[in-house]
Formats: sequence, structure tokens, C-alpha cells
Amino acid sequence: MSYYNQIIENIKTHNVMPSFCAPLRDYARAYELEQDGSEYTLTLTDSNGVLDNYAFSTDVPGISFSKSGNRLTITCDTPTKETILVTAEKQNAYSSSLVIWSDGTWSKAGVQDTITYGENVSDPVNGYFELEMDAAGGLRVVKTSEDGNVSGIEFTITGESYSERVRTGSDGTIDVTGLMPGRYTVAEINSDAYTPQDSQTVTIAGGESAVVTFNNTLKRGALQVRKSAEDNFIEGVTFHLYGTSASGLEVDEYAVTGADGVAHFENVLISGNTPYTLEEVDTAERYVVPESQTVSILWDDVAERSFHNVLKKFSVTVTKADAETGFPRGDATLAGAAYGLYRGGELVDTYYTDENGQFT
Repeated sequence: MSYYNQIIENIKTHNVMPSFCAPLRDYARAYELEQDGSEYTLTLTDSNGVLDNYAFSTDVPGISFSKSGNRLTITCDTPTKETILVTAEKQNAYSSSLVIWSDGTWSKAGVQDTITYGENVSDPVNGYFELEMDAAGGLRVVKTSEDGNVSGIEFTITGESYSERVRTGSDGTIDVTGLMPGRYTVAEINSDAYTPQDSQTVTIAGGESAVVTFNNTLKRGALQVRKSAEDNFIEGVTFHLYGTSASGLEVDEYAVTGADGVAHFENVLISGNTPYTLEEVDTAERYVVPESQTVSILWDDVAERSFHNVLKKFSVTVTKADAETGFPRGDATLAGAAYGLYRGGELVDTYYTDENGQFT
């Protein structure tokens, strides 16, 4: 027993192959396949010089064997949780046999009493060992967001024979354990308030944990406000945009028209079910204050609104009358009196009284 124990200890310590001799044909030990980034491999060293005499096989698909000198390389392209039994079958294994026959009775001289027959007969010798994949790994998803909302965000994780829908905790993380080594795709389930995230693919090695990070950026749009005025003064007019965004954040922004009469609101958070309010502020005294408008800001879109300033107008009725009686005297008339309307000393219009001495 000490001899066999020494062989087994040598296998465990130096990753050498068992000598597939008859006393060990029922011996099996599990070897661990390690991932090299694209597939799983294991290299065993034959210290007994018998490797060429054996052919290796397994019933599990995706396993291949190659020999080079005294080294056996085992490759697996698909991870599995099952233990893989490998059979090492000795090739051209024969033993020489000698058969001696006698009837056990001695006869008289000259009569053959014993017959012998020699033959090489097949003598299969098989050895066995087991393969296992690296230990299961893990995956951590880390969620950050522009508005700090990281709790309850849903993700899907898919891989070979694996698909799960998971949700972040209050700290924005998800921890998944017990994953077989391989490639996994992590995708965030889109939200109306955030810019869609690209899915990420990660390779998980045996016994290790991978980390993927997703950061949410709020969806934004833009607004252009075009200004016109009856007197063509369109530069330097201020507009105010306010309301509650789709993400629940408050929007409170100002923009001023340029020489072209356009005010630009850039990178505005998209609006929710209720549109924003847009108003002109600090309207010059000479204008009628225009009514406010509503506007919806859509993702990756430019909304447009227009405001027009109308100058304030007034009407004056002038009545000409006699200073003492208030009525014409004799054949005098109040009609035809001329009055001028001036602006800064410049005559802009002339009005004439009617038969009642009035003009408007």
C-alpha cells in the first residue's frame, strides 16, 4: 500500500499522470481544468514513459486530447458543472498465453500424453481519471446615476444556459454568485428618464469575481425661442423656462436673445407628463406683455417657440369748444381746425376737427 500511496501523492503534488498499469486500472482522481481566457486546458506530464501506448476519450462533447512527448494536453471549449470521466485505453495490449493439456494418466512409451498451445490474446488495460472545471465565479454590477437614483434599477444577465433578471439594492449594487466560468452579457433595462446604456460583456474566470459599472445620464433636449417685435428691437430679451422634468428634478433656466433674436436653451432635461412653462421676463414698458406658453422637451430634439412684441397703443379724442359758452357764436364754426401730433419735435400726423369740433 505504501507504494500506491506514494504514486497518488506524486500525482496530487506534481500533476503527473497515473501509471496505467494493472494494479491501478480502477484508480481515478479529479483534475482541474483552468481557463486561459478563451477555453479550458490542463496539461499532464507522464513520468512513466507510457503515454504513447494510450488513447484518451470521454463521452462529454467538446473535449479534445493532444500528445506531445511525455505531455498530454486536454482542452475543453464549453464549461460544465459535471465531472468529466476520461478513459485511457492501452493500444495493442496483448498477453502471451500457454495452454497445457493432459488426461492425467501415464500411458506406455511412445504415446503423447501432454499437449501445449501458445497464443497472444487481447488484454485490454484501461486507466481512468476525472476532470473538473474551475470553481464557480461571481459578478458584481455597480450602478451610478447623474441624479443619484441607483436603487431598484433592473438588469438582465445572460450567458451559456443562464438568464436572470436582477435588481439593484439601495446602494446601487448587485452581487451574483455561483456562475460557471464563461462569457456573460449584462444589460440595463431602459428607463424613460435616462439615456439608454450599451450592454457589456464580461468574462468570468473560475473562482474569481468580475465587476461591471453602469452610469445613468439623464435624457436631454433643447429649445430655441425666436423673438420678433413691432419696432424690430429683438436683441437682449430674456426668457424663463421652468417646470418638473421626467426624472422629478426641477428645471429653472433663463436664456437671452442674441442679435438674431433667438434665445437658446441647451441640454435641458426632458419634460415629463406636464409640459414646461416658457415666459418672457422684464418686458419693456412700451410693449404689451405677451402670454406665457407651454413646451415639451423631447430627448435629442430641439423644440421651437416664437414670441412677438406689440407696442402699446392709445386713443385720444380732442374737442374744440368756445372758452365761454362751449358753443360756436354767430356764424362761427368749430369744424376744420387743424392740430398736429409731434414726436420729439417732429410732426408725424395732422388732424382736423369735425362739425362738432372733435377729432380722434
